[in-house]
Amino acid sequence: MERTFILLILALSLSVCQAQIRCYVCTTSTGPYSDKCGDNFLLTSVDSFTCSGTCQKTRALRSEGGRRVVEITRGCVTYQAEGCRKGDHLGVSADICTCNDHLCNNAQRPGLTSKQSIFLYGLVITLCHTVIKFL
Repeated sequence: MERTFILLILALSLSVCQAQIRCYVCTTSTGPYSDKCGDNFLLTSVDSFTCSGTCQKTRALRSEGGRRVVEITRGCVTYQAEGCRKGDHLGVSADICTCNDHLCNNAQRPGLTSKQSIFLYGLVITLCHTVIKFL
């Protein structure tokens, strides 16, 4: 009985880890929110969508008519670790940041600080050790 209860708690905690979050979904290039999606971010939580993966913000510089244009895209992608990296977005060099909290892709550089990451990692390890003890 006790083992079944612990397995149930473990299964519920794993399902919470896969819970859906809300992300902003917009781009500065087209669409109804193009004027609100840039660095001067103006969307609200009403303008967000449910995501079963990771929120992402991409900031790319592309050439258009001989001048450089900043294009910002916010959206939902398959699950990824949090953080920022240089990458390629539609053939253009870009800064790509991913995060896993509600509405976290509104910031200039979403993601946790290293202190927050270390704290959360320690908390998860402690929780895992506690659950394993009871099994």
